[in-house]
Amino acid sequence: MTSPPAPLLKQALHHLNWAASVLDKTVTDTAEPPVGSASDTSPIALLDLCLDLLEDSPVCLPPVVRSLHHMACSGGTLIARMLGGQANVRLLSEVNPFSSQLDKRQLFRPSDIHFLARHGTRPVDQSTLQELFEAEIQVLATRSHRTGHMLVLRDHAHSAYCLGKGPQKAPKLHDILRRRFKTRALVTMRHPLDCYLSLQNNGWLHFKPGTLEEYARRVLLFLHDHRDLALLRYEDIIADPQERMHDACRVLDLPFDPEALAANSAIALSGDSGRRTDKLSARPRRPVSARLR
Repeated sequence: MTSPPAPLLKQALHHLNWAASVLDKTVTDTAEPPVGSASDTSPIALLDLCLDLLEDSPVCLPPVVRSLHHMACSGGTLIARMLGGQANVRLLSEVNPFSSQLDKRQLFRPSDIHFLARHGTRPVDQSTLQELFEAEIQVLATRSHRTGHMLVLRDHAHSAYCLGKGPQKAPKLHDILRRRFKTRALVTMRHPLDCYLSLQNNGWLHFKPGTLEEYARRVLLFLHDHRDLALLRYEDIIADPQERMHDACRVLDLPFDPEALAANSAIALSGDSGRRTDKLSARPRRPVSARLR
């Protein structure tokens, strides 16, 4: 990692010392604040100023946006919870800026500009939606980086590959992110037959025709589109969660604490249709009908 130049560090240290003196209540009325400090000399304001100085340095590393990709009913929520529980990880669950799988009954979304732009009296086009999305992620990534948080976006690949007659005709999440950001990404995969049986059980065969063959075709498209990304198998994670999640954190450049895995069920995320327990173990396959067999 490249360090900020010495003069910048010296200036930041000056502000930090001033903030520390304020905290200790040792500053007198005649004490002079550092040159260039804000009129608000509270400790928080001065610490923010230090962060601004470091953030403005051209040699400071840019924020990294991490992404997690998997098909529905593949253990993705379980894996996302284990990642989201690691120290300072800020995980957003089920992200797809172009998803058509929306609950349009919930039209009152005053803080959701993206949704309102899509469903206003003059809906915006796809390129505008993408630009809006990129701007939102830029702000979130920058602020997360500034506060020491690591941003992870959990892809909603089901919207992209398993709705309607064919895959979504829009840029995929990872393609959008790597156009503008420094990225790290991971794909997780469960045996497609188990995924299909779970989709069938949940009533989530949202594609046509709803056959195993058609589902397998879409899985292959998903794998092809993400062929340059690291991949971990769900079955391997369940067999050795500590070692495989350590691998996942290495791929995504996240901290790893094995103790955080023990409380994964306490983290609530969307898309949680599967297991809800802290004890991870392989489960038998759902019954396979004679027709499907």
